[in-house]
Amino acid sequence: MNTGRTRSHRTPAIVALACAGSLWGTSFIFGKIALRELDPEHMLIYRFLFASLALAPLLFSARYRIAKRDLWLFMVTGFLYVPASFIVQFEGLERTTASRAALIVGAMPLAIALLSVLFDHERLGWKRWGALVVSTAGVALIIGNPGKEGSVAGDLLVLASLLGSVGWILPARHLTRRYSAITATTWIILCGTVLLIPIALAWRGVPPIHLSAETWLAVAAQGLLCTVATTVLWNWGVSRVETSTAGIFVNLEPLVGVLLGIMLLHESVGKVTLAGGGLIVASALFLSFHPVPEHKN
Repeated sequence: MNTGRTRSHRTPAIVALACAGSLWGTSFIFGKIALRELDPEHMLIYRFLFASLALAPLLFSARYRIAKRDLWLFMVTGFLYVPASFIVQFEGLERTTASRAALIVGAMPLAIALLSVLFDHERLGWKRWGALVVSTAGVALIIGNPGKEGSVAGDLLVLASLLGSVGWILPARHLTRRYSAITATTWIILCGTVLLIPIALAWRGVPPIHLSAETWLAVAAQGLLCTVATTVLWNWGVSRVETSTAGIFVNLEPLVGVLLGIMLLHESVGKVTLAGGGLIVASALFLSFHPVPEHKN
């Protein structure tokens, strides 16, 4: 086995996953701007409409068409990716503290690893499990003290959103084995948006249209950067490495969010937060160069 060749083939996928995780982290800044004028559900409608408008022209090309038999899987994946995770998560955030919610979401890589073992039959040694635990511990350090009063109902909603966030990854990975990353992304987002809009309208009513330029730019950035670009990068990367390795890069989201908070919002960060960031980066590097051995039939 040529280890150097294997690693060189993995490098672009690792870079794509790292970029996806980092861009997801920018959504914290854009989200704060948009939520000044919009409810969470209205913000999501605009976010995914921008994403859908960017991807819709691809539907006119035969290159990006899908088999009818796969439409149901795209609908399921889109539902898990968009309304099942985003609406539930934002509703949970309204009821609990940000630190408690972030700690719950920080458990995602471990949940992804567990699902990869159960459904993809991946085998994880104690070192890889240790790296996942260390990465999650890093997220906990970054978030800080979660001892503030929260809400059991809010925590449960955030936990439920985590199931949707993790649940879409595995079917999306199977879809990217049959379709290109752009094709899979297009149909997942469009199907998710079609399912999101009636749910959001029933929940909050018609969204306002008289918004500031800053808010429109924020929701456009969420749609184009934090949704389209990230999902293309993620689907392309996760189709080329094992699911458990891809999962570790989800933890870059809170790390980037903290760094942007320091630089743009001038938030103070102590040594504990810096230590947490070091744990996340170290875990990501370890998993990048220690792939799960392929099974021999």
